[in-house]
Amino acid sequence: CHCHFDPSTDLEASFKILLAKNLPALNYISVKLLSAGNLAVTIKHIPIIKLELYIERLNFCALTICKKHQKHLTAKNVQIIKSIKKNKFVIYFQPLFELDSGRILQHEVLIRVRGGANELLLANAGINQLDNDQDAFLFDQAIIIKVKKLLLADTSAAIISISLHPKNWFNKAFWQWLITQVSDFKIEHKLQFEINAADFFKYQIRLQGVLKIITKLNYRIIIDGIKSSDHIIQLVNYPQVLGVKLAYDLVHSIEASTHQQSCVKNIVNACQLLNIAVFASDVETKQELQMLTILGVDAAQGFYFTQLLPDFTQTVFH
Repeated sequence: CHCHFDPSTDLEASFKILLAKNLPALNYISVKLLSAGNLAVTIKHIPIIKLELYIERLNFCALTICKKHQKHLTAKNVQIIKSIKKNKFVIYFQPLFELDSGRILQHEVLIRVRGGANELLLANAGINQLDNDQDAFLFDQAIIIKVKKLLLADTSAAIISISLHPKNWFNKAFWQWLITQVSDFKIEHKLQFEINAADFFKYQIRLQGVLKIITKLNYRIIIDGIKSSDHIIQLVNYPQVLGVKLAYDLVHSIEASTHQQSCVKNIVNACQLLNIAVFASDVETKQELQMLTILGVDAAQGFYFTQLLPDFTQTVFH
């Protein structure tokens, strides 16, 4: 982001506090304001398999601070949209593994786009900050078209999970367009759509029309970012909801926190009553996976299992 801060703002201190809060597992983080005006963040001992995950979190921290200090800022989202229009993006997949059997339940879509000087950006980290309805439509439209081509070219059954931009959940034109796009899908080709928990529970009434469309298409919904069991009971009225995904704060280092373990167990118990699956994303260590299994989580995904994959048809459980 290109953001102009007030001279009185202590950027180094602000970033150090936010990074320490969002990346508690890191033992060493250095933040330094350079004379040229750039901010340098140095982190040590990052396994290569987790590099993209930490890049995403760093992007999130930077955007959080910039938005706090300046409402209108120039972000790389503009660059992302330009790349989308030029078809300069690549789809990657992250499989979700059932913990009992190891079979793949679905593949979540992530994308990378080419920026200036061949820079590669993981777009999903900041794309939800797009405030233009047309850009949001274009972003999800491009992803679905590319996913459709892959599904139609593949002879095996596949379930692809896509996190839609928040604006498109309330865009009638988007759903009308989607209906025309999936009319030639085979029965074994299914899409699932992910929505943030805060948006789902806040706008349940507004989502009624979209839920009817999803039911008609025989698709399902996954609610992402679940932090507690408080609202789970409300899902009894929504047969479209296949599962919920635990928030990163609950998954990260769960083996060391009895509070996190208690929260996850309460979520699992509530979901079992409604026959709703509980998924964990961003699983990074064996210890996290073992504890999640003990607590009854149904499936998990993350860099502990595999890196992002360019081809969803060649994935195996390790």
